Amino acid sequence: MGNLSQHPVPGGHTIYFRGNNVTFTLENHTGKKGKAWLRSNIGHSHIRHAEIIRHAEQGLPPLSRDWHDLPMEATGTNHFSITLPLLGVGRFEAKAYFIANGTDKILWPEGSNSILKVEPAETCAGNTMYTAFVRLFGDAKYKGAVTPQDESAVQQLDETGYAVIPGSGKFRDLVKELDFIIGTLRCKILQLLPIHPVPTTYARMGRFGSPFAVMDLLDVDPSLAEFDKQTTPLDQFQELVDEVHRRNARLYLDIPINHTGWASHLQVNHPEWFRRNEDDSFMSPGAWGVLWEDLSKLDYSQRGLWKYMADVFLFWCRKGVDGFRCDAGYKVPFEAWEYIIAKVRMEYPCTIFMLEGLGGHKRVTEHLLADSGMNWAYSEIFQNHDQNQVDGYLPESIRVSESKGNLFHFSETHDNARLAANSHAFARLRTAFCALTAHNGAFGFANGVEWYAEEQINVHNAHSLSWGAKTNMIDWIRRIHAIMEIHPSFHAGGTVELVTNGHHNSAAVLRTDASGEHRLLVLANLSAETEGMIKWHGDFSAFGSDLLSGDPAHHDNNSRSLKPGEVLCLTDNPEWMNHVFQTLETPFQGSDAGAMQCQRAKAMDVFDYFRAPEKLDIDRFVENPKALCEELADGAPIITTWQWPRDARRTVLLPPNQFLLVKSEHAFIAELKGENGETLAHERSMVQTDGKTFAVFQPLETPAEHHILRLKLTLFGPDGITHSESPIMQLCEEQNAMVATTCHAGEIHDRDRYAICTNRHGALAQVRIGWAELCSKYDGLLSANLDPEVPVDRHTMFTRCRAWVVCRDYSNELSLHCQKRFTVATDGTVVWNFAVPVGEGQLIPLEATLQIHPDTNSTCLAFTRLADGDDPEHLADGNPVTLILRPDIEDRSNHEVTKAFTGPEEQWPKVIQSQKDGFTFTPAADRKLDMTLKDSEFLPEPEWCYMTKHPVDRARGIDGSSDLFSPGYFKVDLRGGDTAELTASIGVSPIFSYSEGKHQNIGLTPNANVSIEKAMETAMKQFIVKRDEFQTVIAGYPWFLDWGRDTLICLRGIIASGLLEESRNILLQFAKFERNGTIPNMIRGNDDNNR
Repeated sequence: MGNLSQHPVPGGHTIYFRGNNVTFTLENHTGKKGKAWLRSNIGHSHIRHAEIIRHAEQGLPPLSRDWHDLPMEATGTNHFSITLPLLGVGRFEAKAYFIANGTDKILWPEGSNSILKVEPAETCAGNTMYTAFVRLFGDAKYKGAVTPQDESAVQQLDETGYAVIPGSGKFRDLVKELDFIIGTLRCKILQLLPIHPVPTTYARMGRFGSPFAVMDLLDVDPSLAEFDKQTTPLDQFQELVDEVHRRNARLYLDIPINHTGWASHLQVNHPEWFRRNEDDSFMSPGAWGVLWEDLSKLDYSQRGLWKYMADVFLFWCRKGVDGFRCDAGYKVPFEAWEYIIAKVRMEYPCTIFMLEGLGGHKRVTEHLLADSGMNWAYSEIFQNHDQNQVDGYLPESIRVSESKGNLFHFSETHDNARLAANSHAFARLRTAFCALTAHNGAFGFANGVEWYAEEQINVHNAHSLSWGAKTNMIDWIRRIHAIMEIHPSFHAGGTVELVTNGHHNSAAVLRTDASGEHRLLVLANLSAETEGMIKWHGDFSAFGSDLLSGDPAHHDNNSRSLKPGEVLCLTDNPEWMNHVFQTLETPFQGSDAGAMQCQRAKAMDVFDYFRAPEKLDIDRFVENPKALCEELADGAPIITTWQWPRDARRTVLLPPNQFLLVKSEHAFIAELKGENGETLAHERSMVQTDGKTFAVFQPLETPAEHHILRLKLTLFGPDGITHSESPIMQLCEEQNAMVATTCHAGEIHDRDRYAICTNRHGALAQVRIGWAELCSKYDGLLSANLDPEVPVDRHTMFTRCRAWVVCRDYSNELSLHCQKRFTVATDGTVVWNFAVPVGEGQLIPLEATLQIHPDTNSTCLAFTRLADGDDPEHLADGNPVTLILRPDIEDRSNHEVTKAFTGPEEQWPKVIQSQKDGFTFTPAADRKLDMTLKDSEFLPEPEWCYMTKHPVDRARGIDGSSDLFSPGYFKVDLRGGDTAELTASIGVSPIFSYSEGKHQNIGLTPNANVSIEKAMETAMKQFIVKRDEFQTVIAGYPWFLDWGRDTLICLRGIIASGLLEESRNILLQFAKFERNGTIPNMIRGNDDNNR
């Protein structure tokens, strides 16, 4: 509608960076009063990406759930406005509309939606790139892989059928040059040509084989690694990634996504994912009329290939790769790229995708750049040399870079003839001109340019880089990069304009920053052989200082002469000369503008979470992020702190809707990993005002139940690089918090899990998840409290019970191999469930339960053969099996261990008295262990188990083994539904309250998870014990007795749980303890003197 006007204009494309704001305005000239809204999907990139993924993987249509209508504010008569923070990376759309009062008709301004492309914050400036071919490093960088004197010998071997592959440069060779590449040359990005395995014999072309003839996209070429016995080739690639990041630089990987080499992993396993010729042979790709016969072309009509490729990119992101050069990416369908990029951005939203569109149609490149999620694309400036070419190409390149996506300027790529092969002057000219006409400092070159290397890079071979040449342009490149780092015309919002006047084989380019206050005039003689004249539009007489040479530059208002290949970068503010000098004296850390934009973006994340964008204060955020978050939350505890190294070995709890603040003394990269290894969030540390480092993770979506995340850290300390992974337990809402009571098959092999049974007197059974497994001297089936009135050190007499099931002489021991479940029932009963093989392909379901009597030193082990339920794999209920139980006993304090040679080996067998269905063990007059299995047969057969290992104790530096004595074994037959109860008691033989129905219910329906309140109440009761006529609290099983301090600390919780009678008894007990105004802390039996 012509009488509504919107800004930004409908149909326009604009580039922003994460951390920017965008303001939409609508002017109403309809003559009607009403309200305005903005319809947009800004800020909902995850929803859009999820819909793209569902559509590709499941065929579900996108429902545009990312779109919302936002009310605009009336800011004047007929004027509406809304400002939104741009916090998500991606492509967004928006358009304002108006509804007049009294109607529901929507009126739109003319034109299509406004398109906003939001780029990662850091890429707003300083995107200088060094392309490295790893193979060319090592000795090859000086003289090539094959010297002229060796060439004839190599050819002779070739002719006789040998495969001759020279030594290759290594990842570690490249690591050695990082201080030069990043520190000296000031390159922010290290881009690697493909590093994957290449053909060695089959279909190998050239001396080495092409890195673009990839054999496996999920691996690295072993020839790029040094052999050692401590690291894999992939580990050594990780070393390179870490060393790049330690220098605050970024690493990009070249991924040949359009093709593989012959007999690649993909071609062998998925030949259906490859294009075929009419004769059914595999198709080779090509460009510029050249067929690449060492490659086989992929077929992107196969959706399975899309998912595979998305996983490839994610695999390398998880290895720390920051961005990708997408080789021949224009040959891959738009829809495939849209899906792949969406998949990656769900985990790594700031990953850079750089399209290599050379050889494709410019419209395809522009479409991919504008709409698929691609960030950058190759500029073709490197192959536009004279004025006619520059005048024809540069304005269009500027338009695309300032609206659709940055066209990255290379002076030389790995595919081009070497600049220095023309002349050194030509190399300097092209390097400076390509760099100084780039947007956001997006300039790169191939390794060797800095050394005036003249041998063209051949991807099938390894030629010299002229490394270390005395004549070079290192200082020239350094200075260019420093200018781009600091001058705002190379930062976000800067514009580039071709202002050449006339045709003199020259170029004049005006650069202006976003504020319009800082400008540079770039003048270039495009001929490196002849002097020339240059003229330009406009009066730039004040531009009298050349930042490249550091010298004054004299010229007329709009013209001057230039030497062959001369390039000037003129400023109207001589202070920039000092700034460039100071920058070159400062160790390289990347562009300050990029770092500040990252701080701004992260601070905006926080303020936006609290719906307070108008309060944005970056300085306060950097000064104390924790205090700021708590202030914005009105003092509520809203942030959980994780401190390196203090918390590295702890499980830190992350409550719902809480920020996670990670802190360290030194720089780090942090990732939060989900249970399936997916990346939930990725952060780079920032420097706090006090010099320490931190990263803030936004609150995650609250899970339905507690689950464990992994905090993965890469720390860059003064003593080296450290990798760390630590558990973070993400908590669900309190009302949904449940405690798992059962471990199923697959979980039961976590042998660190165990359970305790206790009674009201402090007696204890501590048992492991695996039946009859012992890990500590404190493990046992009965550790008694021998004093009936007060807690004393527990005494272990029944340690273990080994068990076998025998059917027709086929014997199977109860162990983890046949165990299905491990459960702690709500009444404290411990349950092991087994599926025991009994021969001939059949099994029996068997359940073992453990109870400890509430008032006596007694335990009961009940074994129930569950009914078969007509399962054909189960032995019929009427067919009996024999259960054999062999108890292992001791007589010791639970803080000690048994050594048979010290007396028990001779004494204990003498104090065993066997009975028909059991035995008694009387090692001393004041204690007797009575063990009985009703309706069974006890067979005396003494046996010692020496040096039974206690690995938990050994890990703690204490005696890690004990000797166990078994006086014999029990035999009892079980049919389906039968239960056998083994009771062990010290002093009295109580009655246990088992029932047949209870056993079957536990076995057939394992306990569901219980609420945290119920679980805590059950656990709490296990620690409240009798002391004379009152009660106290055990400070901790299995080591401690009742302590005063611990009792009173937990008393508040006991009261809160409603256990008021117990609370009253505890208070009365400690009132009784009072003496001279004190109460005891550690209590040992009746000794309460520790106060």
